[in-house]
Amino acid sequence: MQSAAFRKFRMASQKLAKIPFLYKRSSNENGYVVDISGLMHPDYRMHKYTAAMINERARQNGFLYLSNHGVSSTLIDSVYDQAREFFQLSEIEKLRYYVGNQRNHRGYVPTSEKGDYQDEKGPRRYEAFDLGIDLPYDDADYLDGNPLLGPNIWPDLPNFRSVINQYTHEVLRVSSLMFYAFEIILDLPKGYFDQFRTKPVSQLRLIHYMANEQQVEQQDSNMGAHTDYECFTILHSKNPGLQVLDLENNWIDADPIENTFYFNIGDMMEAWSAGNFVSTVHRRFCSASVVVTILVMTPMMRQYHEAKAACGDALLLFRMGDFYELF
Repeated sequence: MQSAAFRKFRMASQKLAKIPFLYKRSSNENGYVVDISGLMHPDYRMHKYTAAMINERARQNGFLYLSNHGVSSTLIDSVYDQAREFFQLSEIEKLRYYVGNQRNHRGYVPTSEKGDYQDEKGPRRYEAFDLGIDLPYDDADYLDGNPLLGPNIWPDLPNFRSVINQYTHEVLRVSSLMFYAFEIILDLPKGYFDQFRTKPVSQLRLIHYMANEQQVEQQDSNMGAHTDYECFTILHSKNPGLQVLDLENNWIDADPIENTFYFNIGDMMEAWSAGNFVSTVHRRFCSASVVVTILVMTPMMRQYHEAKAACGDALLLFRMGDFYELF
């Protein structure tokens, strides 16, 4: 049985398919940059204008840069400092926090945990540290065995926890702004999406990419071509190497732009919107660097199944559907 909330979202998505683009695609590099401060402007017309700009990109290849997001560069630099401090620890020390020893997918992911991307050849060239919303040990969903919710595991580093928690709070604020933009695009009431993210399965991932001498000439990527499975991803990087697939199936270099976040649509939002918003295909080639990314994956498991009921078989096309079916 579909809930009234999901039926309303489904109807809004069907209505969206009939709306023409409000802005032409720009050919210059700044055509991907959207100033999201307009979503906080006292004049509601600025909210609609900003949402229209986001709508254009979300319905093409789902990729854009967010500027004037309000997250301080000092805080972002502090996150990089904490990530470097952790990844510089010895392998023995890092394995104390091994993700495979945790019941809710938190902790250190070593290079030995190789993915299944076909264009990742040879040894894996990145390591990661995964965190999420830090719930208490007596949280009901955690005690009930939910594989993606619960407490974080924290490295024994003096400022790591406080810095990461502050960053998580700030980026989730940005994600709330983006959900608000989609509410405007879909002509939904403000705060409509809040009911689906009462306890979001959000992931914050710190990634250390290692030097790759093979690189593009042999099509050997650090992280292979894929889409993300959540609603959307908010990413920060100081190093080039990210590539996104455009509408003509060409790979475009998405180099960092100062004081912006990367933003891309994920499979869940594409499925929820009946394909009107496009999940971004992307991959990573890079030399040694530390990349900070937060993945905003909103529905809990019970909300996922409700979304699946609303969207029908379309959701089965996405790997997150199969992943959730295992639990």
